[in-house]
Formats: sequence, structure tokens, C-alpha cells
Amino acid sequence: MIFKRNISERLLEWKSTSNGRTALLIEGARRVGKTTIVKEFVSKNYSSSIYIDFSDTKRSFTKNVRETFEDSDGLEDFFNRLMLLFSVRLETRKSAIVFDEVQKYPAAREMIKVLVDDGRYDYIETGSLISLKKNSRSILIPSEEEVVEMFPLGFDEFMVAIGEDMLLEHIRQSFSDAKPLADGLHRKAMRLFRTYMAVGGMPQSVSAYVESSDYHACDRIKKNIINLYREDLEKISFKRASVSPLIIYDRMQSLYYNHGFEIRASEFSKSTRLQACLNSVSELEKSKTVNVAYDVINVDPTLSLSYDMSDVKVYSSDTGLLISRIFYDSKFEENLLYKSLILDKMSVNEGFLFENVVAQMLRCSGFALKYNTFYNGDSKNRREIDFLIAKGKKIYPIEVKSSSYRTHTSIDEFCEKHRQYIGGSYIIYSKGMQTEDVGGKYVRTYLPFYMVFCL
Repeated sequence: MIFKRNISERLLEWKSTSNGRTALLIEGARRVGKTTIVKEFVSKNYSSSIYIDFSDTKRSFTKNVRETFEDSDGLEDFFNRLMLLFSVRLETRKSAIVFDEVQKYPAAREMIKVLVDDGRYDYIETGSLISLKKNSRSILIPSEEEVVEMFPLGFDEFMVAIGEDMLLEHIRQSFSDAKPLADGLHRKAMRLFRTYMAVGGMPQSVSAYVESSDYHACDRIKKNIINLYREDLEKISFKRASVSPLIIYDRMQSLYYNHGFEIRASEFSKSTRLQACLNSVSELEKSKTVNVAYDVINVDPTLSLSYDMSDVKVYSSDTGLLISRIFYDSKFEENLLYKSLILDKMSVNEGFLFENVVAQMLRCSGFALKYNTFYNGDSKNRREIDFLIAKGKKIYPIEVKSSSYRTHTSIDEFCEKHRQYIGGSYIIYSKGMQTEDVGGKYVRTYLPFYMVFCL
């Protein structure tokens, strides 16, 4: 099943502005739909194309194709041989060549500079960043690449997939007008949002839900994806290391049981250096299996100059995967989180799922994840701002509230402390949208979970 994806607009923008001067590399975790979106885009926007899947050595990247890459006598011979092998006639500036799973054959990626300089055709690559980095250490990375990240379906994409386009437009209009949805629409939007959390944004899981509304089938698909991720991480993890990407990935499960996200070097053996822990977190982040938030030290409009690297927050890249992972060793019927979400009976202790989905939606919207911890005055109470986003020259702190929303001491103290940079603040919660003026200084917006994608 093919879904409408927001990344399609980015691909069209690249095609029109690049005009063959750059190749496009789409990075993303496995099973997020990279191949599907590229095939659809190429079929609609080019007169002809050649598609090479470097992971398929039986049908696509055959011995003859490999020899074409390695033994061709110049580009003219290279293109002619490809056209013969794939029975495709390429037309100058009207055709594209796709390098799928390019991390499997780094030599093809190294050719991009020469191919782009030639200028006859467009080139699109797909790959998993964790493997791209590992397999590209011995090649010259082409500067002629434009890189775009691809994530699981966001809530807005999920709404389109299940045929709720009209409600989606109501949500967008409500956000634009800063007015709440009507009560009935709000209840429906929250119900569908909880469904989105349970199903997740992985295309295969969404397809299973659209076709049958079978959460059991979704769960089975998600557990298969988790297995693939663990296999990928195992390939870059040293078995005897006290900390590795796979060890952190598995340790995260115990963190979720304790309803937290923070990863500290002290969580592992005493001999583990901070840098070793951070390197493993970095490799895990590159795999796109997680989203990592960094603690901002200097709060200013850039939000990017320096971070407290002693601890980071690590979220699952997809909340649906997280739900299946927490109950990975249990039968579907024993996964209480599905019942809690779908029946709207979530306990306070399960509120960490909402923080995870907000992190996921912010990343889908293109925001890097930043947060801040601080102590106010002489207080020994540690305060934390869940997320910080920057718009223009202003900062907007975000606090996620899965239960009571009437107290928000941390965000109030933060806004007072950094009032010269504050453009507004957001309380993300389960009720309807509302705004309030805070002493004429800024506007506090209470935003329902299903509107986060509008930020």
C-alpha cells in the first residue's frame, strides 16, 4: 500500500532546483518507506529510469551489473551497458538512475561526483546512515549530494492514510485560528491520535491497520522490525564492549519500564568513559532507530552552541515500536499498553509514551531535539524543560502534560529566567486548544497532542 508522504514535496523541490547539479540521498531507518517513495516519485516525474537495488544480487545487482560498474570503458560505455542490461532507454535530462541500498556498494556512491558532473541524468540514492558511515570510510564522500531524512509516518500522514483528510483540515484550521475544535471533533481527534500511537508510523504496520484494523497484525509486524534493527546494531557493536549501540538499545527497555529516557555513562560499568557512551549513542542516533535530545547549556536563540554531554535523552523513533518493544517477550493479549491507549485508560505512570510521541512528531517536523535542566535560585530542586524549539530569534519551551496541566512551575520559571528570548510557550496536553496572555510578556498556548505537527 502506497501512502502520501510529506517528503514527496522535498523530492519535487530538489528536482526543480537542482536540475541535475546534485544527487539526492534519502537517509532513514529500515522499513520507513524509502524505496516505495522513490519508485513512486520516479515513475511520475521521469520518462524512464533504471533502478538498481544493491542488496538484491540475484535480480538487480547481478554479476553483469557489478562488472559494468567495475570494468566499463568510460561513461558512454557504462550507460550503454546499463541500458542493455535493464532494457531501458535513458533520455538526457528526462531520466533517472536510482541507487537503492547504496550502502551495500560504496563504489557506486563514490561515482556520484563523475555522474553528476556528466549531467545527463538525475540520481537518487537511498540508504541507512548507520551502514553508510560504516561502509563509506574508505571512499571519498561526494560533495554533490543533497541529503534528506525520512521518518516514520507523522500523525498528519497517518490521518491521510486512514481517510481522515477532512478532520485533518479542521485541525490545521483550528491551529491557525488559535481556537479549539468542537467537542465532538476533539474527542474523535484524540481517539485517532491514541490509535496512531498504538499502530505507530511504520508503513507496514499502518497498512495492516488500514486493511484490517487488526492491532495483533500490527504488533507482529513491529516486532519483526525490532528484530531487524537489533540485527543491524549487532553488526556495529563490539561483543566485549561494556557499552555499545546494541547494549544501549536493549538497556533502553529497562529505562522505559522506569518511565525515563535519560542515558548516563554511570548507567554502565564504572570503567566506561563518558566518550565511549556518547560515541555509542551517536551511532545509535545515526541508525535512525532512536531520536536523541541534548541538554542545552547556553540558552539563546541559536540553541546549538553547547550541550551538557554528561547525559542525553533517548527516545524511540516510533512510539508504536516502543509499545511493542516494552512487551516484546509477551503475547499480544498481555500487552496492557494497547488497552490503556485505545480505551483511554492510561495511568499517570504511562505518560512517558506521550513524551516519546511528541519527540517523534517534532523530529518529523524537522526540529532537532533540545531540552534544558536548571536549578532556580538557591533551590535544590532540579527543573527540566521537556523540549525547546527556536523560531526566528525567539525560543519556545515545551512541556508535555499527560495528566494535570494546571501546574507548570518549570516552564514558568524558565520563561522568567530567559524572558528576553521567549517568544511564547507550549503546554502539550489532551484537552482542547486555548491560549492565555502571561502578564503581557508572551502567550502561553495549551496545545492538544494531535496539533504538535502544526508547530
